Amino acid sequence: MKRITIVGTGFGGLTAVRTLRKLEPSAEITVIGKQSDFFYYPSLIWIPSGMRSGDDITVNLENFFRRKQVRFHKGAANGIRDGGRVVETDTGEVENDGLIIASGGRYLTRLTGIEHAIIPCRSREDVERIRDRLNEMDSGTIAFGFGGNPKEPSAMRGGPVFEFLFGTDTLLTRQGRRARFKLVFFAPSKRPGQRLGDKAVDALLKRMAKCGIYTHLGHKLKGFEADKVLTEGGVVEADLIVFIPGMGGSPWLDNTTLPKSEGGAAAGGCALPCAGVGTSLCGR
Repeated sequence: MKRITIVGTGFGGLTAVRTLRKLEPSAEITVIGKQSDFFYYPSLIWIPSGMRSGDDITVNLENFFRRKQVRFHKGAANGIRDGGRVVETDTGEVENDGLIIASGGRYLTRLTGIEHAIIPCRSREDVERIRDRLNEMDSGTIAFGFGGNPKEPSAMRGGPVFEFLFGTDTLLTRQGRRARFKLVFFAPSKRPGQRLGDKAVDALLKRMAKCGIYTHLGHKLKGFEADKVLTEGGVVEADLIVFIPGMGGSPWLDNTTLPKSEGGAAAGGCALPCAGVGTSLCGR
């Protein structure tokens, strides 16, 4: 009987379970994860408005694993040996005849003062902080932005930031509070979202102008302070900073000899926890 181990309980890991069970009905499948839950990261954009809670977008996987005849190993992967035939975790070792790594990536947090920014797609707790801050604020400036990893260009995702930006504009407008807030979008690129093409970028910038959203574009980021975004082109004052940095591979991959890209992702690439899901653009 083949023993197949999957690291990760996200989209990649669960898709692997479904596919493997069809292809190898008799295989012994083990999934390694910190929790037996699936967290639907794309719906994080609805938490600041209160339209969703963390519990609404969390699914317990016990029934799924039972139906698919999967053994769940609760633990964090921290290394492999014997050419991948053994996965080392903080709760023991898992042997296998085949290994699938679907543990996603990590945000790069090397920018000075990044602790002053909230990374919304990193966790439920982070985006709940945005919700709570918005509820506390009566007025002020909110800055939204994203960066990238030059060594891992495919790991740049501006889509979620645009969703949080326009979603906040819509929320404040519906609450009758928008006039008391200044929204600013910042990015090191002069044309953020250029991979979508000129037409898409033009539409985004036009929509920002229509919604009264200020922009600070084309300046390399230097870091953050408690109430500032520091760039080579000047300072953006802000009472709340929402920022998505670039990504690299999962930290535990650093302890392996697996082939990796220059940015640290496993050879197969790195999964991103927050994908682009549509939201209403501006409350006007």
